[in-house]
Amino acid sequence: MAEIRKFLGEFRRKMTETKTDKALIRMINDSLVCFGPNTTGSNLLLNKYIKKEQSLFFRIEKLLDQQLKRNLQESNLPSGAINLAPTD
Repeated sequence: MAEIRKFLGEFRRKMTETKTDKALIRMINDSLVCFGPNTTGSNLLLNKYIKKEQSLFFRIEKLLDQQLKRNLQESNLPSGAINLAPTD
């Protein structure tokens, strides 16, 4: 779980470090459907007609948050003991 969050944070950080256009960053965050292998270069499939809730980033983060909440419930820790905010 931590590796996935780390990957997403690094991916987003790289976009800002390379001075990617803010509109493109927003489109990638809101419209990314999938990304492909690096055999012929980086491949991102964006679909501007999907809702933000259908984007790959949104779905992954939602699943990670659900898993973290399940882990908290199983461990009987108080709900405020762990910060659910994504780390960059």
